[in-house]
Amino acid sequence: MGNRKKTMSLKHTFQVWLYNRRRLVGYALDALGLTMRANRIPLFSIIHPFTKRSSNYIVNLPINQGLDSVTHALPPMVVSELIRRARYHVILDACLCRQGRDCEVHPHDIGCLFLGRSGLEVPPGYSRRVSEAEALAHVDRAVQAGLVPMTVRARVDNFAFLLPDRHTLLGVCFCCACCCLIGNYRYVPQKHLEEIFPRLDGLEIKVSDGCIGCGACVDTCYMRSIRVEGGRAIHADTCRGCGRCAAACPHGAVTIRLTDAQSLSKTVERFLDLAKID
Repeated sequence: MGNRKKTMSLKHTFQVWLYNRRRLVGYALDALGLTMRANRIPLFSIIHPFTKRSSNYIVNLPINQGLDSVTHALPPMVVSELIRRARYHVILDACLCRQGRDCEVHPHDIGCLFLGRSGLEVPPGYSRRVSEAEALAHVDRAVQAGLVPMTVRARVDNFAFLLPDRHTLLGVCFCCACCCLIGNYRYVPQKHLEEIFPRLDGLEIKVSDGCIGCGACVDTCYMRSIRVEGGRAIHADTCRGCGRCAAACPHGAVTIRLTDAQSLSKTVERFLDLAKID
């Protein structure tokens, strides 16, 4: 569908200028990270704009090829279904997190995908409207690059692009373990974390006797939920089920199983309840 035919406003011009300056973006990410650390303060998560239950809902969609599922629909199908349901599709020209952190592991030019009318208000000098087929191809490219799709209804997206929250925006992030802002959610108290950043229903992660405690999985976890104890990897309750650990384990000792056959369809409907994207 090509770039949007839209005159750049002063607001858009400023945002494009800012987002093309890596060091400034890095400082902004640092500042956002500091505000997220404040969630350690009792009850702060209830009022923080990026953790308020009414404005935020995040789900990791594990991509590990060894995922054992009781249904033929694997987690990336959640993204595909939302793309098909959406009327508008907009792709960022670059990932702000990887650009701001000058990521050396993953491509900078695999940016977030926005679904819904509010995505059209993202600066046209830093994004492009695409067709459904182009959006699906973008997801495939991200997965092939080893990035984990994460579907989000996140207030931080409205904040980053100065968008009013009209409940007409869903984001699909393609996160890496080294740079993603989402890792700051590890500072959110567990009870509140379960409400706004749940694991897929029925997702089980197990570590077999084949684990030798090498720690290859530890560095892949942006939630810092994995530790090696007694020569074996252990997942804490803060694990959000992204599946990176299973992909990284050189011994195939980490397995992921999706036991709820209705999990994926329920996740799609939950996001459609949170944002009108059709």
